[in-house]
Amino acid sequence: MILFHLKGVQELKKSFEQAVDDYIILCRENGRTIEKSYKGSFNVRIPPDIHKKAKRIAVMKGISLNQLIQKAVEEEVERELEVLQ
Repeated sequence: MILFHLKGVQELKKSFEQAVDDYIILCRENGRTIEKSYKGSFNVRIPPDIHKKAKRIAVMKGISLNQLIQKAVEEEVERELEVLQ
């Protein structure tokens, strides 16, 4: 975690950029991979008819649309990882 206490936006921006540069240098020096963080949400665009069918299935299963999509993605990712290994 990095905390900043500065006087203005310009100073904050400059300090943040320096912190990122320091992180990149530290990772390179230690042979670590620089990784992007993921917040766990993203937009997916699908045809309206698929959206409607997915919602119906979720309702019939008694789960949210989000849970249905999450399960589908998890299953596909695991299936693909098995194929790639």
